[in-house]
Amino acid sequence: MSFKKLGTIDINTEPGGSGGMSGIGPYYEAQSHYIAYTVPIDCDTIISQIHIVNRNSDKDVSVRVAHLSAGETFPTDDEYLLYDKSIDSNDSYSITRITMSEGDSITVYADYPGVNFVIHGDERQFLVGYSGYSGYSGYSGYPGGTSGYSGFSGYSGYSGQNGGDSGFSGYSGYSGYSGASGFPGGDSGWSGFSGYSGWSGYSGYSGYSGFSGIPAPYQVPISLYSQKGVIVVASAPNAPISMQYPAATGYVLVSDPSMLSGMMWTDSIDCGAY
Repeated sequence: MSFKKLGTIDINTEPGGSGGMSGIGPYYEAQSHYIAYTVPIDCDTIISQIHIVNRNSDKDVSVRVAHLSAGETFPTDDEYLLYDKSIDSNDSYSITRITMSEGDSITVYADYPGVNFVIHGDERQFLVGYSGYSGYSGYSGYPGGTSGYSGFSGYSGYSGQNGGDSGFSGYSGYSGYSGASGFPGGDSGWSGFSGYSGWSGYSGYSGYSGFSGIPAPYQVPISLYSQKGVIVVASAPNAPISMQYPAATGYVLVSDPSMLSGMMWTDSIDCGAY
């Protein structure tokens, strides 16, 4: 925030003089438009007051004030804030609260010398705050489980003072850990609560990704269960195969080392063998 006097224009009585005193200030001739203030680069401005004073003790004056857009040097009809406003002798008049953007200007005019314009206001420079660190992401669980509850988001940082320089945004907080998901085919696990987000500030590191599910050598393909009554046995270590039941009543499963699976279906059992 920078509240101050932004500019002055004195409609003089003679070249090089102010109020009849030669050598003080530049010469601003009556019945001409002058730029009294221009908003600097990378700023915007709130003019709190343009104060106009008629110092003549026996002469009413007529004044004009206009708000020009960036790049313009002479006001158009729709840019006047005052047009031929009459101010009595030894009297004054004020315009208040004008918002201006980068490059905008205020022009002033008086039809007679002995008039001055004083501009006060607030210049605000554009500042961008730092973005905060982002929190760590949690570990992901095993595939197949359900995701759990997400946590609460945190507080955003404070903005700068109203009307002043823009404030820095705060630091962002850590995000919570997500819970582990269940095993493939099983009940889904709970995911963890996400953490509070904090003040926005520096952006941070991304977290670690979690573990994947059961490795391929230890998985039993679902395609082996292709028909009714199929059971899965091993023909060798880590080599599952399927066995189709005989589709008849009375058969039982017995061991047989001569078979590929080491098992066989039979409806004839020697009851003396245990």
